[in-house]
Amino acid sequence: IDKYRFLQEIYNPFNDLFNAPILPYVISQGCQYQCSFCSSGRSRLSVKTPKQIVNDLAMLKERYQCSYFYFLGQHISISEDFINELCDRLIEAKLDILWTDCIKPLRYLSKTTFRKLRQAGCIGLTFGIETGSEKIMRLMKKGHTVLDCQNCIRYANDAGIFTTIKIVIGFQGEKKSEF
Repeated sequence: IDKYRFLQEIYNPFNDLFNAPILPYVISQGCQYQCSFCSSGRSRLSVKTPKQIVNDLAMLKERYQCSYFYFLGQHISISEDFINELCDRLIEAKLDILWTDCIKPLRYLSKTTFRKLRQAGCIGLTFGIETGSEKIMRLMKKGHTVLDCQNCIRYANDAGIFTTIKIVIGFQGEKKSEF
C-alpha cells in the first residue's frame, strides 16, 4: 500500500479521496440473477456475512490506515435483509469509512434504504441499468423495470450518493427506436 502513497503529492490539491489508496474488498462472488448476457448468474452465489464484512473492514482500516473502499462483486443488492443488516452494522461500528459499489435497481430499494446506505458510508453507486427499453430489459432478463431504475437513481441522488450507470448498446433484437 505504501507504494501508492506517492500519489498524495501529485493529487493533494484536488481532494482527500486522492490522498489515500482506495482498497478493493470482495463481498460476494457469483450472482442470483440470470441476466441473459452475463455469465456470473450461472455460478453459485457466495456472500460474506455483514458481520464478517464489518470485521474485515475494521481490520483493513487499522492495518493500512485507509478509510476508502471499493466493494467488489456483482452488486450489493443481495437482498433487502442483507443491505439493511450491513448498513446497520456499519453505522453501529462507527468505522468512519467511505465506500462505493455496484447495485441492481430493485423495487425494494426505497428512499429510506438509500439514506441508510449513505449514512453507512456509501458515496457512490454504479447501476447496471443496461437499457431504457422495457422490451429489451425483458429480453435481457434484468428483473427490474425502467421505473425501478428511475426511482433508484432519484433516491440515491437525493441521499447524496454519486451515481453512474452501465448501458449496453446493440443488444440482439434492439431496434434503433429502442436504442
